[in-house]
Amino acid sequence: MQSISMEKEDCITEACVTEGTQNSRINFCNWHLVYTKTRYEFIARENLENQGFKVLLPEARVKKIIRGKRLIRTEPLFRRYIFVQVPDHMHFGTISSTIGCQSLVRFEEEKPVVLPEDIIESMHILAGQEHILIDPKLPKKGERVEIKNGIFKDHHAIYMESCGIKRSWLLLAMLGSSDR
Repeated sequence: MQSISMEKEDCITEACVTEGTQNSRINFCNWHLVYTKTRYEFIARENLENQGFKVLLPEARVKKIIRGKRLIRTEPLFRRYIFVQVPDHMHFGTISSTIGCQSLVRFEEEKPVVLPEDIIESMHILAGQEHILIDPKLPKKGERVEIKNGIFKDHHAIYMESCGIKRSWLLLAMLGSSDR
């Protein structure tokens, strides 16, 4: 018996060839949220991609003053979190044991959270935008703001914080958890 693996439309198709006949089985793939080690988002992404996983890491350019110099740095939009597409037959230990990864995000249940497709579509749009810029000249905490561009254009929000970890809390709140 010979086993062949190939990518097809973001999922892995396994074809098993047995005595001249070919049986194909399509494995469904779901997107999951991976909690990384501190400041290891880029390393985790690289290591997961090297293993053949499809990984999504939205980034933002942030204006900072470092050692008296104004700089613009690229950093993850959601600190310590990356999105990974995993085939349903795959053992999750493969991801948790990857350098840079800590664990898959789970809410109240044993299985890792499967992310809704609309969240992933939004993250793909965010990841494709190179003009996400977080400026320190921001509104005050608690101030009502209107989002002027991007996928959340014309939505209103209450400004809380520009800190990356708090952006991550917003992500988790969007996914339905109040845990911090």
